This record gives sequence, C-alpha cells and structure tokens, in this order.
Amino acid sequence: DRRRVRPRQRTVRAALTQLVAAVLLPLAVAGAAFLWTQWQDERSAALARLQSQANGLQVAMDRELALDLAVLQTLASSTAVERQDWAELHAAAVRAAELRPGGVITVFAPDGQNVINSSRRHGDPLPNVFRRPPERAVRWNGREVPLPGLPLFADPFRTGRATFSGVVWGRVSQRPVVATHLPVLRQGRVVLVVGLAYGADTYGELLAATDSVPGQVKAVIDGQGLIVGRNPAQGEFVARRAPHIFSNGGGQLPAKGTGRGLSLDGVDVYFAHSRSAINDWTVVVAMPRQQVLARAWQTLWTSVAGLLAAGVLGVMMASRLARRLAAPLHQLAALVGD
Repeated sequence: DRRRVRPRQRTVRAALTQLVAAVLLPLAVAGAAFLWTQWQDERSAALARLQSQANGLQVAMDRELALDLAVLQTLASSTAVERQDWAELHAAAVRAAELRPGGVITVFAPDGQNVINSSRRHGDPLPNVFRRPPERAVRWNGREVPLPGLPLFADPFRTGRATFSGVVWGRVSQRPVVATHLPVLRQGRVVLVVGLAYGADTYGELLAATDSVPGQVKAVIDGQGLIVGRNPAQGEFVARRAPHIFSNGGGQLPAKGTGRGLSLDGVDVYFAHSRSAINDWTVVVAMPRQQVLARAWQTLWTSVAGLLAAGVLGVMMASRLARRLAAPLHQLAALVGD
C-alpha cells in the first residue's frame, strides 16, 4: 500500500507547487514591471530637477544681459549724440560703466573710429577698430582666448541690431571679457555704436551665488562653445572649450533639454541645458550619473527588498498549505481508488 500511496502523494504536492507558481509568476512579472516604471519615474524626476535649475539660471543670466542692453540704450538715447558733445557723453559713459565692476564703455563712429572709451580720459587718442591688424587670439594661462572679431563692431552698423560677443580677450583689462554692442539710431539711421565690456567672471559669480549640492557643476557656454562662466573653478575653466556636445555652442540643440555625457573632468554626468532668449549662450547644469540616480536606485532596492520579502513569505505560506492539504487529498484519492 505504501508503494502505491507515495507516488500519488508526490503528485499532489507537485500539483500544488505548480498551482502556487502559476499564481506567483504573474505577480513577479507585474512586480518587475512596477519596479522598472518606478525607477524610470525617479530618474525622470531627477532630470526634471536639473532642468528646473538650468531654466532658473538661464532666466538670471538673461536678466544680466537685459541690464547691459538697458544701460547701453540709456546712453544711446542721450541728447549729447545729436549735439556731438563727446565730453558730456564721455562723462555719462564713465558713470554707466560703474554699474559693472571693471566695465568699459566705448562708442564708435561709422568709419570704425573709437570716439569714447570710459577707461581713458576724454581727448586721449583712440584706435580705429576697422584698421587694426588681423589677430585671432591671445595666449593666456595655457589656452587661446579669441580677440573680438570685426563683426562685433561692424554688424550693428549693417543690421541695426545689437551684437553679443562670447568670451573674448579684453585689450584694456587684459583678461577674458564679454561685450555687447548696440546701434545708436537717429531718424532710422545708425549714427554710432555704443558698447559695454566687462569681466567674464561676472557669470562665474552669478552661478556661485545660487544654491548647489556637492558634485554639481554649472556653466555658461557661449555660441562658439567656450566657457564664459563656471562654478566651481571659474578661473581654471573660463575660455576653455566646452565638453563635446557643447563644443560648438548649443545652437544645434533644442532650446531646453537633458542628456548624458562626460564632463571636462572625465566624469560620467547627466546634464540639463537652457538657451538664452537674448543671445546664443547656453546654461548647463550637470551632476555625476551615480549621484543623479542615487535616489532612484535607493527606491528600486527598497521596493525589490519588499517584493522579495513578500514573495518569500508567500512561498512559505504556500508550502505550509501544501503540506497540510497533501495528506487529506491523499486520503481522498485512496478512498476513490478503493
């Protein structure tokens, strides 16, 4: 009798095991899908936080650029232009330049002659920017810093619109600077161009003034792919070529977005970028990939532990139930067999 019963008992237990597996397997698949979705949601939330930071910094940067335009527009509206009272306009330029520490305001005639420079005394001889010998860059701290190109001065006369430099070499201040030039219009004609130049470190300070977390890098990149401002290490990175995806500026990218790449330090990072609404500069906020995903991984492993614990408990309970049911079912099978 025992030889007949044991095979039946093993068959009953196998059937119960298969039943339990049939119930648990779909739950395991659903749990895995849930974990993947949750991980993706956490990752998306982390990137959204980076994007929000980039957007906020871009707005702050654009406020600075708008201030430059407002300062220049105030000078362009001066009645001293009509009177060609260069002494009065020079005095106004000196006062306006004080709004930017180390700032220099210049005024150019249509032939390229520099008629006002706020860093020089009124009446000092000034150069003609259209007649300067062609030079492309200055070697500074182990990197090439471009000199301001002719279009920065000439295009406002040609187009009637403002021009913005990227990071360039300041001939007067002997440091990397940024510059904005605005046409002075009278009766629909450009009669002068007024410009403002100041240290690129202004944008490094802007980035440093905002909240940061350890490991985070924030940068302003110009339209040529050079770093205007960076936090941390402004002095080390200003005028250096940006990482590969921004090495030619951000013009080929959407106005806003996120991605993954390598920083100039060789760190695997996630980044978010936001392009200026005023010029072709782009703000980038980056964090190490492991740091960005730390919260997502923590949530994932917590959920995995919970699901595994629930699965183990379910298997234990099913095994106990199988043992309890095996004997009665065996007895029932024996009665039917008899």
